[in-house]
Amino acid sequence: MTLRGNLAERVATLVPGMTPLTWLRMLGENRGRIDLRNLPRGLMTSALTLPNLVQALTERAVYGRALRRVRVGDPLIVVGHFRSGTTLLYRLLAATGRFAFPTTLQTIFPHGFLLWEPVLSRVFGQAFPETRPVDMAESGADVPEEDEYALATLSGISPYLGWCWPRRAEHYRRHFALRDLEPGELERWRRAVDLFARKLTLGSRAGPRGNPRPLLLKSPPHTARMARLREIFPTARFLHIHRHPVEVFASTRWLLRVSRRLAFQEVGEGEIDEQVLADGEALFDAFFEDRQRLGSDLGPGSFCEVSFRELIRDPLPTLARIYAAFDLGDFTADRPLFETFLAAERRRGFRMNRYPPLTAEEHRRLEARWGRCFAAWGGATIV
Repeated sequence: MTLRGNLAERVATLVPGMTPLTWLRMLGENRGRIDLRNLPRGLMTSALTLPNLVQALTERAVYGRALRRVRVGDPLIVVGHFRSGTTLLYRLLAATGRFAFPTTLQTIFPHGFLLWEPVLSRVFGQAFPETRPVDMAESGADVPEEDEYALATLSGISPYLGWCWPRRAEHYRRHFALRDLEPGELERWRRAVDLFARKLTLGSRAGPRGNPRPLLLKSPPHTARMARLREIFPTARFLHIHRHPVEVFASTRWLLRVSRRLAFQEVGEGEIDEQVLADGEALFDAFFEDRQRLGSDLGPGSFCEVSFRELIRDPLPTLARIYAAFDLGDFTADRPLFETFLAAERRRGFRMNRYPPLTAEEHRRLEARWGRCFAAWGGATIV
């Protein structure tokens, strides 16, 4: 690794875009407990808070009135547990040009991208790796990215903060389903969702008739929030992708190991396994409860479910089924765009990670904790 790359890894964090108030709230919640070896990333996050505040205030002065007037259409939201194929599905749909969607730079620095994106791109654009460390998928400032990073930064409400402070993961686990929150926390999250959606809509290129393009969002934690999101976007549509629980567990365990490079605290290997299991329980329990609660409101045209296996093995027929389910338009017109995207992935040599088989004890624990997932999707062949 180069000196520049080593320095970037020492100071990189999931939340570099926070303003002083949110960052101080995070430090207060965690009593300032940042491990000594991770102090450089804490200092960098602190140093960036004032520039982030300047971005927020100047952007509000320029775009505040326009943001209040903008009308946000109900989005199409890709949901699914971490490592279930949400990123691939999301990027395929984003490649069509039919949707407005957030980029990595916009989610990492959500306070000022409407006004400051050219400057942010010049300053930080080269800091992003070319591929994601977790799976070697394409990375970069302009790549479609999940909105959860922006919501964590804007509101301080996200289970991803449990990745930053893993010894407090249980505290942040309630941010999956947004239950048992402190007074004002839920409203703070709702305001962040509304603001970010308005900014994406205002900043998006107009569609064929001059109207803003519909939003395309993706966030694994949104899998636990379908009912909450329907309170903000009454006719939001959800595209759920699922994968065999064994593969999901093994891949998510690897994700959390890699994410420790961006954390403020260190934890042991056993704590990582427990975090994956407990986070999965929180996410899946809320998902199945929302499916039951929303009932017929998640009927044809508003909910579609696909498997990772079918997306990998038969991507074009799977996408055609999604187009039909949501009446997205002429699939045959967009098919060449999907073929181009998939061909580019093959040229890059992208391939799925492979993990050691689970031990008998690990498999037993997984079935005991994620039993509903095995009942629903555990019969599928592991890809």
